[in-house]
Amino acid sequence: MSNSGLPIIHIEQIQGGHKGQFVNSETQRILSRLMSIPLQSIQDECNRVANSRREKWKNKDQNAMMIEEGLTNIPYKQGIRELDPSFLLTAPLNIHAQILDFHLDALYPQQSANREAAAGVPSGGDPMNPKLMIFLPTLEVKNSSITWKHKPGTSFGSVIVHEFLHLYGDTPELRPGVVDGVIRHTDVGTEAIRNLIGDF
Repeated sequence: MSNSGLPIIHIEQIQGGHKGQFVNSETQRILSRLMSIPLQSIQDECNRVANSRREKWKNKDQNAMMIEEGLTNIPYKQGIRELDPSFLLTAPLNIHAQILDFHLDALYPQQSANREAAAGVPSGGDPMNPKLMIFLPTLEVKNSSITWKHKPGTSFGSVIVHEFLHLYGDTPELRPGVVDGVIRHTDVGTEAIRNLIGDF
């Protein structure tokens, strides 16, 4: 872990009218809450949760689907693979945020990723100035809450935790061996944050 200073959030673009403004406000609120936690604590708790899951899953049938974890299309061997390597987080200097009223595949057609709610990526290959993109068509805003349409049980907070870990360097592009997955970045990340600060 290095560079424990707080990054500056730059809101570069907000599309989508009232919905975009609300999503932007929630994005900033959640990021600020996450950044208020000491980075070493987040890193340590992510590693503790990952180790606990590894221990829990190691004696399972590795080819069985993780149904009791609510993951009907992921086998235990893939779940365990996502837990390695250990989390090693680095705070960026800046986060450049965009709230966009289109899907990810409008930017990257080769990925056909129209279900992705957000993407945290190095901006111009610079890990100290990553970009956070939020894709409004994938989100449902109802009664002042935001959920991910593709996986309605996933809170917007969990989406932001997933991308927060990418923004802080836990990506396959920056760390060979890291798998960008729902277990590592969404489930482990969210459990770790909840253990540290409760609901967010």
